[in-house]
Amino acid sequence: MSFDLKIENGDWKSDRVGDLQKVENTEKLIQDCLKILVTNVGSIPFHPTYGSYLGKNLIGNVFDTEFVSSEAQNAIKNSLESLQKYQRSQSLYQRVTPEEQLASIRQVTVERNSVDPRYFSVVVEISTGAFKKETLNFGVEL
Repeated sequence: MSFDLKIENGDWKSDRVGDLQKVENTEKLIQDCLKILVTNVGSIPFHPTYGSYLGKNLIGNVFDTEFVSSEAQNAIKNSLESLQKYQRSQSLYQRVTPEEQLASIRQVTVERNSVDPRYFSVVVEISTGAFKKETLNFGVEL
């Protein structure tokens, strides 16, 4: 079984005695999905293909809502498909539980905020290898 350090609000999470907390299984899968989506491709020198083009292609450009939503959905799907490949490679050397495996990307919805047009609400529905449906909700400013 693999694990990662728990991240909360961009910082490692510690318990009350100061030990770093870990995430496993479904909680790890959700954190892995969010990490790959908020990391710009090329921002990690030793892993230049890791991350997402979610903001890189869209930030600073003026596009209509439909185009931005479509491009963002494609960027999210491509990044999560990359995560699936990374997990398959990882499982050759380390046990990856069904709960932490990304089995499928069920649906990706990206909607522009009616009050602030720079802000988009993102909902991603996935299935784990244990056949459990999970939903990720987050906002992104493009």
